[in-house]
Amino acid sequence: MRLSVVVLLLMSGAILKAANDNLPVGARSAGMAHASICVNDVWAVQHNQAALANLKKQEVGVFSQIVYPNSKVLMNAVAVASPFKYGVISGTFTRLGFKNLYNESKYGLGYSRQFGKAISAGMQINYLNTFIGDNNYGSRGTVAVELGFIAEVIKNLRIGVHIYNPTRSKTAQYNNERVPTIIKMGLQYTFSDKVFTTVEVEKDIANKPILKIGAEYRIAEEIYLRGGLSNNPSLNAAGFGIELNKFNLDFAASFHPQMGVSPQIGLRYKFGKRAYF
Repeated sequence: MRLSVVVLLLMSGAILKAANDNLPVGARSAGMAHASICVNDVWAVQHNQAALANLKKQEVGVFSQIVYPNSKVLMNAVAVASPFKYGVISGTFTRLGFKNLYNESKYGLGYSRQFGKAISAGMQINYLNTFIGDNNYGSRGTVAVELGFIAEVIKNLRIGVHIYNPTRSKTAQYNNERVPTIIKMGLQYTFSDKVFTTVEVEKDIANKPILKIGAEYRIAEEIYLRGGLSNNPSLNAAGFGIELNKFNLDFAASFHPQMGVSPQIGLRYKFGKRAYF
């Protein structure tokens, strides 16, 4: 019975396309349907490490999501990014799953750097672990890398590229089981200090491409509104953020026509001084 639940979970594209997928996290990103390849907050540790390169202050974040109502599937994450003299060091931990039944975890350590005013790059090495609570699978781990680039081609227009697992790391010899290889390309246009839009295409080499479109609008000094949509599967998203001094509290919800609403919450904190170590 337990194994059948896990199989259904793995087969559901609305939840995850394959074990050790690069799961999107961050409530700010979620409010824009995760069209966030050029968005430069701490959750770039999961979307595109190059976007961390121009952080000026140390930033930490926590995130939690109920994947879909009544599914009992939770996703939790923590991230940290700290600038120093030669770039930005970052770390992340993400876990998705059922307690004592199924979970997959990602531990990541990254480095990002700015090259001139227009180009930034970043990379991250990850340890991935999948646990299935039966007598056959147990726990399996592997290592995968990811890397990204961002270039400001003209004023206010940034283009980003991110590749997850270009080496096609294996999780098991049986059935040639591999970590997904995912390529993302997108752009972000900033209309003013209050509004930006972002468009992104994501392609898992084993699945159809996903188109994502999102926007953020700062309606007041401390309040942000966000919206987005994507396909494969069809998904609508909305959210808002509240900025209170050094804290950013973000809320989001995405709607899937079959699975329902998935609520998400995140908290980001920016330290007052630039961190050198």
